[in-house]
Amino acid sequence: MRRTHFLVLAVSASLLAAACSSDKAAAPAATDAPKTAVTTGATDAESNPTTPDATTVETPAATNEVTDTTPATDPQPEGVTLGSDGRLVPAPCQGTNAADEASGVTDAAVNISTLSIDFKQLAAIGFAPSASDVRQWFQLLVDDLNAKGGVCGRTINYQGVLYDRILNEGGKGCIQVTQDVTNLMVLVQGGTPEAVCVAETGAVTYTQHDFSKAELAGVLKNIFVRAPSWDEQVLATVQYAIDSGQLEGKKVGVWYGSIFLDQGDTVERLVFPLFDKAGIDYIPFRTDFVGPSDPQGNTVLLAAASEYTSAKIDVLLNFTGTTNHTAMQSELAAQGLIPAFISAPISANSSNAIFAKASGVETIANGENIVSFTKAINEIKDENPAVVSCHKQFTALGLAAIEPGTFDYAASANMCLQFDMVVAALSIAGGDLTRETMISAMESLPAHPGATIYGEEMFTADNHFSPASWAVHLYDGATNSYSTTNPFEFAG
Repeated sequence: MRRTHFLVLAVSASLLAAACSSDKAAAPAATDAPKTAVTTGATDAESNPTTPDATTVETPAATNEVTDTTPATDPQPEGVTLGSDGRLVPAPCQGTNAADEASGVTDAAVNISTLSIDFKQLAAIGFAPSASDVRQWFQLLVDDLNAKGGVCGRTINYQGVLYDRILNEGGKGCIQVTQDVTNLMVLVQGGTPEAVCVAETGAVTYTQHDFSKAELAGVLKNIFVRAPSWDEQVLATVQYAIDSGQLEGKKVGVWYGSIFLDQGDTVERLVFPLFDKAGIDYIPFRTDFVGPSDPQGNTVLLAAASEYTSAKIDVLLNFTGTTNHTAMQSELAAQGLIPAFISAPISANSSNAIFAKASGVETIANGENIVSFTKAINEIKDENPAVVSCHKQFTALGLAAIEPGTFDYAASANMCLQFDMVVAALSIAGGDLTRETMISAMESLPAHPGATIYGEEMFTADNHFSPASWAVHLYDGATNSYSTTNPFEFAG
């Protein structure tokens, strides 16, 4: 067995690569600051000239409704259920509404925010599947709910914030949803530092991205993660690679790392002992850089590719982000080697086709196996009743129909089902709504479908990572698309 480590601990700032990689750029945690007026709609045009100004709005008078449910009364035996379409149905309201200023709650309103990537900027340089503003779908549902009286007599004051993935300007997005307003809950649509920063302020935080257990050790009480932990993603990938027989008797290159050092540390801690025990001949190279556009990152990548080519590896096992992933494939081919490719999930596998095309590796990567807990975007059509129901609701609210199998179709349904989750949890907390009761409510929600995941989302008091079902994405370079194959059970 071979061990050739290239461990690089310094991190250089390469803004474009940070924008185009699933590796996340660090941002400082927000500090306490005086709270200002609650806003709804877009962020201010000065900080984000592509969006309209934020506006301060009057909170509508409470009408004690949970969509079409009865007013807050004495405790009811019923709880949150699933409708015939699989969507969460709010519980009857309980208790008398009370304010909790520290949680962003009054007796008539509650502050909820989303923090999302500005896809328009990335789409302009070819690294996003859509230029759509994801806030539009959440806002539409909030407006509809508020028109019906809100949740248990409280309307939702919604602030949707976009942040610049290329120049995050010292965590401006986190500041906007933590210092500029006190939120009960923030749904973070992208990025490790932003989600951790938000959670560190005490707001209930929901996020969709990849974290090791160690990365969230200090905030696990109030953060909920749709994805399985990075630890589980790594182990599931190794399990599939070994059990499928693709590593037996082969020379294996292990390409791993992230600008967040614990991601690389997790691979070393979990993968190498398993490979040693299995007698696998492997060559590990670690990069702690955002990608090859960083001069130091490029140096590491070229050294790794040269070593892999010289050793004539049969299989490359990837545990890096998007740009390091496709850049290694391209460089290996340039040096005359195209091994079999196996990869861990890459940012929930939501943009792999975009990066394959942008990097020109469609032919090179043809047949790659990418382990996944989510469906490929091109697979998300009309087979999920909850997704279909969301789109029927959007159409009824005046939104033009969205083509199935596209990013917008999946992303809009994703926002819809997250909205359902928030409303259901608010109904459980009822009149006594605080950050603490919202956490308990999230932990008590029944298992429910997501728009893109194979399995169902569910959280407990002991586990704030959602359980996962596993399969493999098989890449077809001719069509630049993925298909689900080889479902498997994670052994743990």
